[in-house]
Amino acid sequence: RAEGGKMTVTTFRDQVIDAELGDTSERMYGMAFDVGTTSVVGSLIDLRTGEQLALVGAVNPQAVFGGDLMSRIAYAQFDQKKLQVLRGRILNQLNEFIDTATQQANILPEHIYKVVIVGNTCMHHICLGIDTSYVGLAPYAPVVRDPIVIAASEMPLKRAPNARVCFLPIVAGFVGADTIAGIIATRIYDSEGIRLLVDIGTNGEVVLGSRDRLLACSAPAGPTFEGGQVKHGMRGAVGAIERVDIDEDVECQVIGGAPAIGICGSGLIDAAAKMLEAGVIDPAGRLWREALGALPQKLKERIVPDGAGRAFVLVKAEQSGRGEDVLLTQNDIRQLQLAKAAIYGGVMMLQKVLDVPDDKIEEVMMSGGFGNYVNIESAVTIRLLPPVPLEKINYVGNAALLGAQLALMSETERARAFEIAGRIEHIALATRAEFQDIFVDACRLSTQAREKRHAAKLSLGVATES
Repeated sequence: RAEGGKMTVTTFRDQVIDAELGDTSERMYGMAFDVGTTSVVGSLIDLRTGEQLALVGAVNPQAVFGGDLMSRIAYAQFDQKKLQVLRGRILNQLNEFIDTATQQANILPEHIYKVVIVGNTCMHHICLGIDTSYVGLAPYAPVVRDPIVIAASEMPLKRAPNARVCFLPIVAGFVGADTIAGIIATRIYDSEGIRLLVDIGTNGEVVLGSRDRLLACSAPAGPTFEGGQVKHGMRGAVGAIERVDIDEDVECQVIGGAPAIGICGSGLIDAAAKMLEAGVIDPAGRLWREALGALPQKLKERIVPDGAGRAFVLVKAEQSGRGEDVLLTQNDIRQLQLAKAAIYGGVMMLQKVLDVPDDKIEEVMMSGGFGNYVNIESAVTIRLLPPVPLEKINYVGNAALLGAQLALMSETERARAFEIAGRIEHIALATRAEFQDIFVDACRLSTQAREKRHAAKLSLGVATES
């Protein structure tokens, strides 16, 4: 007799997951999570309207065990206790996100009925408590690839007790559910022309193709774009250099307008491109001793000794927020070259397999946490992205999270993920004999044509547009 005899029964795939007195049918919510190697992001969605009610994010708490996937795999290799440590870290983070998001939206976590989690293969396995040891050993095979649905209580995802947790399928190797989600979000699987999706991150992925054929590979750039392995590197936060201009001298744009304390990924890309164009570094990435005679005096003064090598002063000590010069060292440039070669080498490899020249790519879609802040022209200059007209390059946001949201709101989209996973051809770069040469070529910061322009500029001793 309570509530006039009304009761709301919630089902998922014909199973009852909740029953409440009264009409609570308007209180149906879900959460989508993108569990990345470096960052974790969650989105609370109203399942009736599709409205995003809250967005939460943080650094992956597993980062203390290593900035890249192989470090974490090595930490827990053949050791269930350490695997559970990694798993506990990420599940605690997801539970905290649920608390934060539901509080922001003023809803009850008991009304979250569906959760979709995407991530690379390693993150997927850790969330499920599956041994990652063999993912880190040739042939880098996932233990499970199919989509998985489990009760939140079994994970345990305690803060959403009534939810069913859905994991999208894995492609192969390190190409995981986040790639599938990105493909769903961008609709590259239904493209008439050739499109390229590049997810720039610690464990980057590259997808190339159309409705006729889709190729994908893992492109592990490491933590460099997140500020790791760079002397004064940092994440994109207040005090980070995000833009660099070089003419007669150097001007830096800093996040928040604060004194510079370091440089983030977008700033690193921009600095390298502008240093290349100014002749401060050569196409091989060397701080160029031979170029000194052609540089303006103020730029010459910025090339300083750094241990056994050299460095370029971006911000002088008296203007910085760290009490010392903010430098870009020779080793920093090398780390950038290795990181961007992992991405661009993957692009070149897929182009080779599919026999697609640059001019046949109709669109380049850049995804990832900091892609929106990258100077696209600089990304092309350092050969992070292929040399296509700039108007063909678009930032598509966090495609993995968007794809997870689509799978959250639509069972049709979630089913499509399984079909797409079966279509994708995984290109394992480590098994391709030609990839070593491609990677070495991808380390260079310019094409031969740009090298010739550099030589002409330096012989004249003038700075010109390149």
